[in-house]
Amino acid sequence: MKINKMLLLVILLAIITELQSQNIESVQYSKVELNKNFNVNKVYNKKTGKRVSKEEFAKLIQENPNLPLESVYDKKGKIVKYYYNPQDINASFKESKDLNSGADGAFFPELQLKTITGEKINFNKLKGKLVVLRFELEADSFRFKKDEVYALDQKIQESGRADEIEAIIVFACPQQEVEQGFNYKRTTFKVVANGANIQRKLGLRSYPSIMVLDKTGKLVGNYIDVDEIKFNELE
Repeated sequence: MKINKMLLLVILLAIITELQSQNIESVQYSKVELNKNFNVNKVYNKKTGKRVSKEEFAKLIQENPNLPLESVYDKKGKIVKYYYNPQDINASFKESKDLNSGADGAFFPELQLKTITGEKINFNKLKGKLVVLRFELEADSFRFKKDEVYALDQKIQESGRADEIEAIIVFACPQQEVEQGFNYKRTTFKVVANGANIQRKLGLRSYPSIMVLDKTGKLVGNYIDVDEIKFNELE
C-alpha cells in the first residue's frame, strides 16, 4: 500500500512539473493509469463549456489524482475533448456513450469507418439496409471463433436478404494483426482494424459483441448467440 502511494505521488509530481514547464504537448492520464495520448489542451469544463487552463488542471490533479474525465469522440472514434464536471468530482473515469446506454430502439451514432482494404463506411449512407456489427478485441485467437463468424455468414446468406444486409466486423487491434489473424476469406463481412476508440465510444464491455441495426439506423438488439437473430422478422 505504501509503495502504491509513493508511486502515485511520484507520478503526480511529474505531471505538475511538466505542466509548469510551458512546453507540454500531452500529459499521460486516466484515473491512476496514465495514457500518452491525453492532451491537457482538450480538457473543458462541462458546466461552462470553457477550456480548462494548464494551471487549473494541475491544481485539480493535485487536489484529486483520480479526477474523473469524460471522453468525447468524433465519428471516426478519435477523442476530440475531455469534460471535467465540477459537480461530479468524486466519480470514477467515464467514457461518453453515444448509444443511450445501448438501449434497444436507440438511434446508432453516425460513425465513419475504414476497412483494411481502404473502403470508407459512412453509417449515414447505410440507411435503408440492415446492419450487422460484430466487435472483437484481437485477431490472434480468431481461429477459435471462425465457426461463429461462419455461422453468422451462413445465416445472412440463407435469409434470402443478403443484398439488404451490410455486415461489418470491427477489431480493436492493429491492421497487421488483423491481416494475419483474420484468415477467413469467403465472407460477406467488411473488416475494420484499429477500432478500439469506436468500441469505447459505444461503451462496449464484453466481447465478442454483435449489434443489429434496422433500416432506419436504430439498434434492434445486442446478441451473443447467432440463433437469436431473426433476419426475416426485421424491417
